[in-house]
Amino acid sequence: MARRPERLTDALYFLAPQLLLFLPRDRPGNGDADKRIAPGDRRPTPTHRPAGWSHRRRYLRGSDRPL
Repeated sequence: MARRPERLTDALYFLAPQLLLFLPRDRPGNGDADKRIAPGDRRPTPTHRPAGWSHRRRYLRGSDRPL
C-alpha cells in the first residue's frame, strides 16, 4: 500500500500522474480530422503529389547521388 504524503510537495509528486490525464493531447487515431475541409471549400493543394515527385526532389535539392 502506498504511503500517505506528508508534505505538499510530496502530494504534488504523488498526484502528478493523475493530473497529467486532464491535459489535452493529440489522440493517436485522430489523424487529420481537425484539418478536414468543409464541404464546398476547395483544397489549396492536390491531395497527392504527382507521380515521380519524390524521385525528382532529389535532383531539385542538388544531391550528388540522386538515385
